[in-house]
Amino acid sequence: MVAPYSLDGLDRSIIQLLQKSGRATNSGIAQQLSISEGTVRKRIDRLVTGGVITLAAVVHPRQIGFAVVGLVAINTEFGRDQTVAQQIAAMDQVSYVGYSLGVHDLIIQVNCQSVDELNEFVNVRLAHITGIRSTETTIIPRVIKAMHTWLPPLPGTDTSSGATNGTSS
Repeated sequence: MVAPYSLDGLDRSIIQLLQKSGRATNSGIAQQLSISEGTVRKRIDRLVTGGVITLAAVVHPRQIGFAVVGLVAINTEFGRDQTVAQQIAAMDQVSYVGYSLGVHDLIIQVNCQSVDELNEFVNVRLAHITGIRSTETTIIPRVIKAMHTWLPPLPGTDTSSGATNGTSS
Protein backbone atom coordinates (compact mmCIF):
# COMPACT_ATOMS: atom_id res chain seq x y z
CA MET A 1 0.00 0.00 0.00
CA VAL A 2 1.28 3.47 -0.89
CA ALA A 3 1.85 5.78 2.05
CA PRO A 4 -0.68 8.62 2.12
CA TYR A 5 0.46 11.98 0.85
CA SER A 6 0.93 14.51 3.64
CA LEU A 7 -0.42 17.99 2.90
CA ASP A 8 1.23 20.92 4.61
CA GLY A 9 -0.22 24.41 5.03
CA LEU A 10 1.27 25.66 1.76
CA ASP A 11 -0.17 22.73 -0.22
CA ARG A 12 -3.58 23.41 1.33
CA SER A 13 -3.37 27.12 0.49
CA ILE A 14 -2.47 26.38 -3.13
CA ILE A 15 -5.31 23.86 -3.42
CA GLN A 16 -7.82 26.33 -1.94
CA LEU A 17 -6.79 29.02 -4.44
CA LEU A 18 -7.09 26.54 -7.32
CA GLN A 19 -10.54 25.49 -6.04
CA LYS A 20 -11.65 29.13 -6.06
CA SER A 21 -10.29 29.68 -9.55
CA GLY A 22 -9.01 26.83 -11.69
CA ARG A 23 -7.68 29.49 -14.06
CA ALA A 24 -5.38 30.99 -11.44
CA THR A 25 -1.86 31.37 -12.75
CA ASN A 26 1.20 30.14 -10.91
CA SER A 27 2.47 33.70 -10.69
CA GLY A 28 -0.88 34.92 -9.35
CA ILE A 29 -0.93 32.21 -6.68
CA ALA A 30 2.70 32.99 -5.82
CA GLN A 31 1.87 36.66 -5.39
CA GLN A 32 -1.11 35.92 -3.11
CA LEU A 33 0.95 33.58 -0.95
CA SER A 34 4.16 35.66 -1.03
CA ILE A 35 6.25 32.81 -2.43
CA SER A 36 8.09 32.24 -5.71
CA GLU A 37 6.36 31.14 -8.89
CA GLY A 38 8.80 28.21 -9.07
CA THR A 39 7.67 26.97 -5.66
CA VAL A 40 4.04 27.08 -6.77
CA ARG A 41 4.84 25.25 -10.01
CA LYS A 42 6.81 22.53 -8.18
CA ARG A 43 4.10 22.10 -5.55
CA ILE A 44 1.32 21.83 -8.14
CA ASP A 45 3.38 19.37 -10.20
CA ARG A 46 3.99 17.25 -7.09
CA LEU A 47 0.31 17.33 -6.12
CA VAL A 48 -0.75 16.29 -9.63
CA THR A 49 1.96 13.64 -10.03
CA GLY A 50 1.15 12.26 -6.57
CA GLY A 51 -2.50 11.87 -7.54
CA VAL A 52 -3.61 14.29 -4.82
CA ILE A 53 -5.33 16.73 -7.19
CA THR A 54 -6.57 16.77 -10.75
CA LEU A 55 -6.76 20.04 -12.62
CA ALA A 56 -10.06 19.97 -14.47
CA ALA A 57 -13.08 22.05 -15.40
CA VAL A 58 -16.06 21.45 -13.11
CA VAL A 59 -19.43 21.37 -14.85
CA HIS A 60 -22.38 22.75 -12.87
CA PRO A 61 -25.30 20.73 -14.29
CA ARG A 62 -28.05 23.12 -13.13
CA GLN A 63 -26.43 26.00 -15.02
CA ILE A 64 -26.86 24.11 -18.30
CA GLY A 65 -30.41 22.90 -17.84
CA PHE A 66 -29.96 19.74 -15.76
CA ALA A 67 -32.05 21.02 -12.86
CA VAL A 68 -32.85 17.65 -11.29
CA VAL A 69 -30.11 15.83 -9.40
CA GLY A 70 -30.99 12.35 -8.25
CA LEU A 71 -29.16 9.95 -5.99
CA VAL A 72 -30.05 6.37 -6.74
CA ALA A 73 -29.18 3.59 -4.31
CA ILE A 74 -28.97 0.27 -6.11
CA ASN A 75 -29.11 -3.31 -4.88
CA THR A 76 -27.58 -5.86 -7.23
CA GLU A 77 -27.68 -9.59 -7.55
CA PHE A 78 -24.79 -11.27 -5.75
CA GLY A 79 -21.57 -10.97 -7.75
CA ARG A 80 -23.06 -8.60 -10.34
CA ASP A 81 -22.12 -5.25 -8.72
CA GLN A 82 -18.99 -4.66 -10.80
CA THR A 83 -20.69 -5.40 -14.13
CA VAL A 84 -23.69 -3.25 -13.19
CA ALA A 85 -21.43 -0.40 -12.01
CA GLN A 86 -19.46 -0.40 -15.27
CA GLN A 87 -22.63 -0.27 -17.38
CA ILE A 88 -24.06 2.59 -15.33
CA ALA A 89 -20.76 4.53 -15.37
CA ALA A 90 -20.91 4.56 -19.18
CA MET A 91 -24.26 6.42 -19.18
CA ASP A 92 -24.12 10.11 -20.08
CA GLN A 93 -26.45 11.34 -17.34
CA VAL A 94 -24.46 9.66 -14.56
CA SER A 95 -21.84 11.82 -12.82
CA TYR A 96 -20.92 9.52 -9.91
CA VAL A 97 -20.85 5.77 -9.28
CA GLY A 98 -19.59 4.38 -5.98
CA TYR A 99 -19.68 1.06 -4.18
CA SER A 100 -21.45 1.13 -0.82
CA LEU A 101 -20.82 -0.91 2.31
CA GLY A 102 -24.26 -0.16 3.70
CA VAL A 103 -27.73 -1.41 2.89
CA HIS A 104 -27.20 -0.80 -0.85
CA ASP A 105 -24.49 -2.07 -3.17
CA LEU A 106 -24.05 1.03 -5.35
CA ILE A 107 -24.83 4.74 -5.06
CA ILE A 108 -25.04 6.81 -8.25
CA GLN A 109 -25.70 10.46 -9.03
CA VAL A 110 -27.81 11.25 -12.07
CA ASN A 111 -28.30 14.68 -13.66
CA CYS A 112 -31.57 15.17 -15.54
CA GLN A 113 -33.53 18.02 -17.08
CA SER A 114 -36.79 17.06 -15.37
CA VAL A 115 -38.33 14.71 -12.82
CA ASP A 116 -39.95 12.86 -15.73
CA GLU A 117 -36.53 12.29 -17.26
CA LEU A 118 -35.19 10.98 -13.92
CA ASN A 119 -38.21 8.69 -13.65
CA GLU A 120 -37.57 7.37 -17.18
CA PHE A 121 -33.88 6.87 -16.37
CA VAL A 122 -34.62 4.78 -13.28
CA ASN A 123 -37.67 2.86 -14.52
CA VAL A 124 -36.61 2.24 -18.12
CA ARG A 125 -32.84 2.59 -18.58
CA LEU A 126 -31.81 1.02 -15.28
CA ALA A 127 -34.55 -1.60 -15.62
CA HIS A 128 -32.80 -2.92 -18.74
CA ILE A 129 -29.58 -3.66 -16.87
CA THR A 130 -29.30 -7.30 -15.92
CA GLY A 131 -28.29 -7.75 -12.30
CA ILE A 132 -30.19 -4.86 -10.66
CA ARG A 133 -32.58 -6.16 -7.99
CA SER A 134 -33.97 -2.84 -6.70
CA THR A 135 -33.41 0.90 -6.56
CA GLU A 136 -34.24 3.73 -4.19
CA THR A 137 -34.20 7.26 -5.60
CA THR A 138 -33.79 10.56 -3.79
CA ILE A 139 -33.99 13.98 -5.46
CA ILE A 140 -31.47 16.55 -4.22
CA PRO A 141 -33.23 19.95 -4.35
CA ARG A 142 -30.18 22.00 -3.30
CA VAL A 143 -26.46 21.34 -2.81
CA ILE A 144 -24.79 23.03 0.15
CA LYS A 145 -21.25 21.71 -0.37
CA ALA A 146 -20.02 20.09 -3.57
CA MET A 147 -17.43 17.32 -3.67
CA HIS A 148 -14.94 19.44 -5.60
CA THR A 149 -14.71 21.95 -2.69
CA TRP A 150 -13.61 19.41 -0.06
CA LEU A 151 -10.27 19.59 1.72
CA PRO A 152 -9.09 17.11 4.33
CA PRO A 153 -9.19 18.24 7.96
CA LEU A 154 -6.13 20.03 9.27
CA PRO A 155 -3.75 17.73 11.16
CA GLY A 156 -4.76 17.59 14.80
CA THR A 157 -8.33 18.72 14.09
CA ASP A 158 -10.97 16.95 16.17
CA THR A 159 -13.25 15.76 13.36
CA SER A 160 -15.73 14.22 15.78
CA SER A 161 -16.83 17.64 17.05
CA GLY A 162 -18.10 18.84 13.67
CA ALA A 163 -15.38 21.50 13.50
CA THR A 164 -14.77 22.94 10.05
CA ASN A 165 -11.47 23.30 8.24
CA GLY A 166 -12.19 26.72 6.84
CA THR A 167 -13.52 25.61 3.47
CA SER A 168 -16.53 27.12 1.83
CA SER A 169 -18.40 26.22 -1.31
